[in-house]
Amino acid sequence: MPTTYPQLRPSVAGSPDAVAQHLEPFRQAGMEYAVCGFASEGVEDLLRQLRVFAEEVAPRFIDAGAASQP
Repeated sequence: MPTTYPQLRPSVAGSPDAVAQHLEPFRQAGMEYAVCGFASEGVEDLLRQLRVFAEEVAPRFIDAGAASQP
């Protein structure tokens, strides 16, 4: 049976929960890395977005990835 992969959307925005929910099927399909881009109107907002991603989204995938390692 062929492997099916999640539908790729060109971008995702929203709450940390929404972003994590969008990325989770890709992790389950074998994704190990994601390239993320952030749009901002200024440095302060960019830093806030990066901080939120680092503190509230990325940690959800650290343990998940480690659990699948041999």
